[in-house]
Amino acid sequence: DFVKEGFLWKTGPRVSDSYKKRWFVLDDRKLMYLDQPLEAFPKGEIFLGDSDEGFIVKQGVPPGMKELENGYSFTLVTPERTWLFAASSTDERQSWMKALESVINQTSSAPTEAIKETVRNDLRNSYARKSRDSKILNQLKRLKENIVK
Repeated sequence: DFVKEGFLWKTGPRVSDSYKKRWFVLDDRKLMYLDQPLEAFPKGEIFLGDSDEGFIVKQGVPPGMKELENGYSFTLVTPERTWLFAASSTDERQSWMKALESVINQTSSAPTEAIKETVRNDLRNSYARKSRDSKILNQLKRLKENIVK
């Protein structure tokens, strides 16, 4: 049983990153995102501590950050990163914000250092996956160029 699941758009940590539609699953202390609902493994995970540790959900995006056109945006602030999301409607945004707040307003039993290490590992895995995917794409491009020649 999950607290909430459904499609949202999220953007990467850089201002130049575009929004991508992802399937999100919120459970007891983790927000996972996947390309599609039935995938076996998530593309990424966000551990959710509690509000006393600096976890906050806000409507809209911080000044200077990109907002999804025709999107109903909200921000999840964690001690390690600010995450930007957009929903397809006002009601859907409110539903996600309420679900996230219900998790972070509960006292977390995980030690703060364990949370930080989980976040660091999630980021390392995310960058390693992007690097690997980039290498594979470059290999495919070279292979295609050789076939065309």
